[in-house]
Amino acid sequence: METKKWVPPQFIRPLSLEMAEKISKKIFNDITTGKTQVKDARTFIVIGTPGSGKSTITGSFVEKQYPSIGKNYVVIDFDTFVEYHPDYLSTKSIKFTDGTRASFGSAIGYIDCVREMAPLMQNIFKKLFSYEYNYIVHTHSMEDFYAFVELSFNRAKVNFIYIYVDLEIAIKRARIRAITTGKFLGLNLKSQDEYIKDLHGKYLFAVPLFRRLSIDFYIINNSADQKIEEYKWVKMPTPDYEKISQHDHEIVESVGINVYEPGFRFY
Repeated sequence: METKKWVPPQFIRPLSLEMAEKISKKIFNDITTGKTQVKDARTFIVIGTPGSGKSTITGSFVEKQYPSIGKNYVVIDFDTFVEYHPDYLSTKSIKFTDGTRASFGSAIGYIDCVREMAPLMQNIFKKLFSYEYNYIVHTHSMEDFYAFVELSFNRAKVNFIYIYVDLEIAIKRARIRAITTGKFLGLNLKSQDEYIKDLHGKYLFAVPLFRRLSIDFYIINNSADQKIEEYKWVKMPTPDYEKISQHDHEIVESVGINVYEPGFRFY
């Protein structure tokens, strides 16, 4: 069988100031249209490794736990905002010389797209947090997390949602997403696996920090592909800073998470 030859993906064009301003306005208008500012607005900062299901389940979870908010929240998700880059579609998959598309994406193209959009996103985030909307914020790294915590300090009600998923499942889901959408998190699947493994460990280690910074702190175990009514979740009580709580361990274990997994601690 003849092997098809593929066409190298085009390079991502740098954004002009005019284009960056145009994209910024469009993103802001798209995500705030139909939303209203409220007194005592809540911010939900979502933490979870790639493949944990942040974008899939968080909105429905917030709507269920906070009926007064309903759908009146603005979603801040850099992963979605990257798609506004004018060259984003060219990174989704590589073409063969006969014009058909391959079933794999352009890792370099997507990463370049992310890098090009990053400075623009920081300006959008700062602008958004000057308004009193309810926000659901999807973080994609520890740097993201710290940045959004800093932006949220002037807001009275900051909540955290930690979406846990078994490492092997996270890697598998992220691989499927990379192949089907072109959103590679590394130059290849192997380097992407290592990135996810590293992030998984950092999140487990930082769970106590998430908990102590929040008003309400939820843990959701999304390791099984379940309906929203079926996955296991728990709202953690206010932490006792004086001692490690066996009760805390039991609560976390009740949703199927191994508190003795390397890196995990709850004090």
